Amino acid sequence: MSITQHLIRFAQTDVPADVAQMVRLSLFDWAACGLAGAREGGFAKVIDLQMSMNPGDRTVVGGGTASAAGAALMNGTLSHALDYDDTHFGHIGHPSVAVFPAVLAAAEEIGADLAALICAASVGVEGS
Repeated sequence: MSITQHLIRFAQTDVPADVAQMVRLSLFDWAACGLAGAREGGFAKVIDLQMSMNPGDRTVVGGGTASAAGAALMNGTLSHALDYDDTHFGHIGHPSVAVFPAVLAAAEEIGADLAALICAASVGVEGS
C-alpha cells in the first residue's frame, strides 16, 4: 500500500478525541502567534504588497484577505514571525507553521466546517 493510500485511509477514520483536542490547542497557539506576528512593524509593507499581488477573499491573520495561496503564505509567515509557535508542551514537534496555513486556506476555499478542518490538520501533522 502506498503512502498516499495510507494517508487516505487515515483521513477517512474518525479523529480520536484526544488528538482533536491537541489539534485545537495547536490551532489556538498558532493563531495567537499569527496575531502577534501581524502586529510586528516590519511586516506591514510585506502584507500590503502580498495582498495587492494576490487578491482574493481568503482570511489573512490580523486582517485583510488574499488568494488562498497568498493567505497561506502570509499566514505561515506571520505565525512564525516571532518563532513562538508550537511552544506548548502537549506535543513535541513544529508542524503548525506548515500545516495550519494550508489547511485553513483550503478549508475556507471549500467551505469546510471545523470538524473537517481538524481532521485535515490531523492528517497534515501526521504526514509532516
